[in-house]
Amino acid sequence: MSSLDVRTRTATDLHEVDTVVFFDEELPELIAQRAARAVPGARELSVEPFTVATPSGSWTLALAGDTITISPGEDGVAMVRLDDDEVAKIRRPAHADDARVVGPVAHGPRAAR
Repeated sequence: MSSLDVRTRTATDLHEVDTVVFFDEELPELIAQRAARAVPGARELSVEPFTVATPSGSWTLALAGDTITISPGEDGVAMVRLDDDEVAKIRRPAHADDARVVGPVAHGPRAAR
């Protein structure tokens, strides 16, 4: 059985993504709300600090106790370089505007047919 995702977004739900605002304001708020979900997995994977470098600035994300910190600068053991458009795509994926049809997930020998 399939289901159709009928959630909608209006123009007021969407906004331009400013890289600095995202890393300095939006992402810290999201971390404050959701760190409890992310931290156990980050610990299990032994995640080390990593830097996101953009034309608008660089930020390092690090696991610190029961949360994730974001600090300006390039202090991570790894770095990803993104342009500001790529940051916007992380914040608002391209598929956010698409309708989705979700079907069952097949497992076992019948799945290969």
